[in-house]
Amino acid sequence: MRAALFLSKQASVRIPKGFKFPVPKEKKLPQVSDTHPLWQFFRNKNALSPPDEEAKFGRSWTAEELRWKSFDDLHGLWYNCLRERNLLLTQTTEMKRLRLTIPDHSKDRVKTVNKTMATIKFVLWERERAFQAAKDLEKKASENAENPSSQVV
Repeated sequence: MRAALFLSKQASVRIPKGFKFPVPKEKKLPQVSDTHPLWQFFRNKNALSPPDEEAKFGRSWTAEELRWKSFDDLHGLWYNCLRERNLLLTQTTEMKRLRLTIPDHSKDRVKTVNKTMATIKFVLWERERAFQAAKDLEKKASENAENPSSQVV
């Protein structure tokens, strides 16, 4: 009880006559160009898209499909997947900030994009492994050509 009385006495402040409280200045929003790179983290410059648009998405790429692609195509697909994943994670962070429930299809989309990215890495690893095997085979062939007596018949 005493503490409450003490606090109430401290909280009473006398404001002199004619005192004017400072008025904060209006802050203007910064102007951002339409081509700013951070807009790539948003669809149509909105933090969240309508749920019916977000629910539609395809499947991940298979290794068989990716084996037919050139390195440049895989490189472009990797960065498209990276951009999509960043966009989806930005939306997830925004939903958490607004305390909205994150729909299952959003989590599924992130899994699909991650699976495609993992498959791209696997296909590139296969190519690297095949290249190293070819280099080793060429090295053995050149060694055998230099030393014909060491060849086993």
